[in-house]
Amino acid sequence: PHVQGVQLLRLEQANNIYRLCAAVAQWGAANNVAVSIENPRRSYFWELDCIQHLEHSGFVKFHFQHCMFGGKRDKWQ
Repeated sequence: PHVQGVQLLRLEQANNIYRLCAAVAQWGAANNVAVSIENPRRSYFWELDCIQHLEHSGFVKFHFQHCMFGGKRDKWQ
């Protein structure tokens, strides 16, 4: 579906945040700083090129049940 108007603005803003997350993660790796990115497992976030690049650059992706770490509901992260 074609996105326009407010939805397009929201999409662009979200993608800018995601690119910033990727840049911070890359900076952390270059400066020996541990970085963790948490997002729901089914999110399109993981499909973005900038995030896929992280996985191909040696970052480790793992899934966990949020409820096993203090969350109040069964949710894969």
